[in-house]
Amino acid sequence: WRFGDHWAKRLRSMARSTDRFIVISPHDRDEALRLLAVDEAQIEWIPDGVDIKRFHRQTLTPDERLGRWRHWLIEDPRGWDESGKPGSIRYGEPDLRHFVDPHTGEPAPVLLYVGRFLGFKQVPLLVRAYARARLSFEAPAPLVIWGGFPGEFEGEHPSAVAREEGVDGVFFLGWRGHDDLPNGLACADLFVAPSVDEPFGQVYLEAMACAVPVIATRSGGPLSYVNTEPDRPNGWLVKPGDLDALVEALVEAVNNPDERRERGENAYRQVQSGYSWHSLCERFVAVYEAVMSS
Repeated sequence: WRFGDHWAKRLRSMARSTDRFIVISPHDRDEALRLLAVDEAQIEWIPDGVDIKRFHRQTLTPDERLGRWRHWLIEDPRGWDESGKPGSIRYGEPDLRHFVDPHTGEPAPVLLYVGRFLGFKQVPLLVRAYARARLSFEAPAPLVIWGGFPGEFEGEHPSAVAREEGVDGVFFLGWRGHDDLPNGLACADLFVAPSVDEPFGQVYLEAMACAVPVIATRSGGPLSYVNTEPDRPNGWLVKPGDLDALVEALVEAVNNPDERRERGENAYRQVQSGYSWHSLCERFVAVYEAVMSS
């Protein structure tokens, strides 16, 4: 980028005149130390918070849950292929069979990814891992890919990977508003996002606030809140970019509903107790007071 040197100098100059930095994860703290050459004592780590009034667990009937998927997939399709046109991927009523266990008639566990189609998000890897993992699922479990800003993708398009793998059970919902997300998470049973060096991962916490356990990688921001409480795991962590490890985690999560629910409950309690905006306010206040008194 031809303006890179200019902005690097400008940001370092601003850093030298700053009394305190607030960063949202240990990952960002390490990046600030590496890129800005500041004193570690200047840096305060305070995570992003979650609006727990909006993001909370909901109790839905099977019909309510299926009705939401019908609306997003059939009545208001926004999934898009390489054309970048919202609605270029469409579904019909028969496709909803993937969301119902044929043996019990109960809702099938739904795997959910939410995010953009950028390279570090590793969505093609997720699709390939799902194609392999589903062969070992003891019950049907569709993968819903929520997001992808229309026309924006790096590398392989995830829908092209799904076609290449010849895998059904992958559904593209397209770009949706943030107001829809709590309702989407209420219809999911597992949040999966194998991003590498995710700066923080707000949506992981939003899923956890809805009692949905997560699969993340051992990198970036999620390391500061996924499986950080001893003996109370709230998700699964896998090696970044490791297809086999992601397959194994998907199979374990889908085939162990009791473990999935327990980790979801742990996730819910952790966010409620430590990541609401109310609970974080005192930490922000402390930083301001320290600067004012110094």
